Amino acid sequence: MDACLTLRNAYGQLGVRAELLAVDLAVQDKGGGGTRYGSLTPSWTGTSWNGHCVLVLPDSERFVDATVEQFDEIREVGAGPMIGKVALSTHDDGSMMEQGGQVMLQRGDLVLTYTIAGPDAVASIVEHPEAVAHADGHHRTGVNVASFTLVALRGAGVRGRAM
Repeated sequence: MDACLTLRNAYGQLGVRAELLAVDLAVQDKGGGGTRYGSLTPSWTGTSWNGHCVLVLPDSERFVDATVEQFDEIREVGAGPMIGKVALSTHDDGSMMEQGGQVMLQRGDLVLTYTIAGPDAVASIVEHPEAVAHADGHHRTGVNVASFTLVALRGAGVRGRAM
């Protein structure tokens, strides 16, 4: 959650619109076994959030799971954050992805199925006193991430690869 809130601020500094989504993540291996992470009804236990979240970048129709490698079987693949292309449309409630909608992405031999939780789940994140108390830190760290990104893009050979 902290990573997504920070990254959302970093994208904002670069003029990229990013929407936070709470998700349930099902990871299935090629043998049919799997594990479920997150929840469609995330919750807080004291200062710890129990759930999983991602970002959607509506203008480029990208789906970003910056912390997917916190899960052992995905980390073993070693491919870094999950970034996938998705088709989006605005719904009546203003969200870019419909509650209950699914995004399926491949990572090595694993199939990751993200199920989108509703707006109440997102509100449970951003409106919680713990998230509100750390909003300035998420903003400040997001500004730093964006600044370091711009510096890195100035490096020899990096700009061409990034484009």
